[in-house]
Amino acid sequence: MRYHPDRQSEKTLEARERAEFHMRELNQAWAVLRSPGRRADYDARLRGVTPVWEQGRARAKRTAPVAPRVADLEPDSPGASPPRSRGLRIGPIVFVMIAVAGMLAFAAWATTSSDDGERDVEVETGTLFEEGDCVVLVSVDGRITPLRGECSSIGALRVMAVVDLGRPCPGGTEAVDLQAEELRLCLRASS
Repeated sequence: MRYHPDRQSEKTLEARERAEFHMRELNQAWAVLRSPGRRADYDARLRGVTPVWEQGRARAKRTAPVAPRVADLEPDSPGASPPRSRGLRIGPIVFVMIAVAGMLAFAAWATTSSDDGERDVEVETGTLFEEGDCVVLVSVDGRITPLRGECSSIGALRVMAVVDLGRPCPGGTEAVDLQAEELRLCLRASS
């Protein structure tokens, strides 16, 4: 308290400079005493042990003092970093785990399949078929789908009847189910 600058305002210039010098010495001593690494370095110097970083290539006869850890450095000193909370260390791990879980969920959703192993893809024809229309059967994702076509094209079939899904077709016709429209087309080769 004796050398504090607030108590020196009424003293002479020389007394204030002397007090300022002593205050700097006290601050330096406090910086050494409150840091375990700096205190160990100071004690080693008093015992006559030269720190490794000052020995050059020569080996020390005694062990060198422990260098201060980053955690022991003052927040304002060079090389010190702000303390990290536990959340900042775990945050990236949690983020990666959530991202992987999201990708797995999307992959599971995108590749859902029915019990028969085929993908659940419905092909909507968008057109209603009537008796007498000509169609060509094409395979879309492993399912047979009728498309309106010319009666003269190769493989064309003529719609002989359109019945409700589950009802039988007349004899001599081939049944093709349209699940989306809940209809069954009864087809015969066009001539």
